[in-house]
Amino acid sequence: MKVASRKFRTYPAPNSTHDRTAPAPYGNIRASLRWQEPSGGKRPPIPPIARFIEDAEVNRQRVVIVAVALAVIGAIIPIAVMLYVSWNLAVRAEQDRLELFAERAITRANRSFAEARLVLFTIADSGVEPCSPDHIARMRLAVFDSRAVEEMGYFENGFLKCTSWGVTDGAVEQAGADYVTPDGVAVTIRIQPAVSGGKPMMALHHRSYNVLVDPLRFVDVILDEDITLAIVGANGTLVSALNAPDPALIKSIIAAPRTGINESHLFAVARRDGWLAIATAPRTGMRNDLRSQQMMLLPVGASIAAFIIGIVYWLSKKRLSPLGELTLAVQNREFIVHYQPIVALKTHICVGAEALVRWRRPDGSIVRPDLFIPLWPRKAASSCPSPIR
Repeated sequence: MKVASRKFRTYPAPNSTHDRTAPAPYGNIRASLRWQEPSGGKRPPIPPIARFIEDAEVNRQRVVIVAVALAVIGAIIPIAVMLYVSWNLAVRAEQDRLELFAERAITRANRSFAEARLVLFTIADSGVEPCSPDHIARMRLAVFDSRAVEEMGYFENGFLKCTSWGVTDGAVEQAGADYVTPDGVAVTIRIQPAVSGGKPMMALHHRSYNVLVDPLRFVDVILDEDITLAIVGANGTLVSALNAPDPALIKSIIAAPRTGINESHLFAVARRDGWLAIATAPRTGMRNDLRSQQMMLLPVGASIAAFIIGIVYWLSKKRLSPLGELTLAVQNREFIVHYQPIVALKTHICVGAEALVRWRRPDGSIVRPDLFIPLWPRKAASSCPSPIR
């Protein structure tokens, strides 16, 4: 089949005197462009050019709505992510600080326990006659030389016979142990001194001797005023606390040791050598860290948001341009070809066909060439191998 040359042809209108078999590709277009008076109250058909303009306006509105939505999302998400990251970094920094204090508490507890143990073992191995003046003097000197030990006693047949304060009446019974360390030291978490009185102490027993240690010696750590500290023994019993931590919070952490955050506090734990140390702080204490993290990260989020908004604007502007409409139509394969036969007037024989390009929109409507050809760049149109009609 022959294809028409580049030369444009003109065709007679349908009411001309020429042969009716001659093609009249634009006859229907002319007819559709004529205004028709409404008949019977019916709305006249919308001209194709008006439909095209209306569809283009609807598409533009959709693109604008989508672009605005994407711009808002692109502005919110980076800033929200940076706020979330800054919050996590501030929480992590505060928990690291609490873990450091908890580790210091365990180190202090180990030192106090080791010092008391050394006094206990030294007197037990002295070989001096129990409860003699020399023996009592040795016990008193050992207590004075130790920062950890407050009092020392000697038991015979399960009853207290003498202490570093002197000889007793032998009516005080030896307390039971809460747990025993691997080296054989029995530990009683809470015991009331019978001779000197005062506040409850922790007792360490070895052979016939015991030493009393002030529980505060196990948490004798320099803290920030907003931090609380608690130390727990090997059996899960609270040994001592500093700066009055929340009892309910400490109890829940002892039941399930963990580092975390709740509605009012941050907390961190450290476990070592049979000790569990818990450090807590109010959430308000990390405001400075949070502010510094936000000042560092929010400009990054704002820059990312500005970049995303710029990309959305550029793509929207490109999409809303006439060339953008045509490019998208080409990508979506919306252009179709109609072949119109060419008939010889004398012989009434089809001698060729002319290729006519039409733009079929996604809604099924057809856009005429005279509406979209002017939108195409001149350079691109001049490079076409055949005429587009």
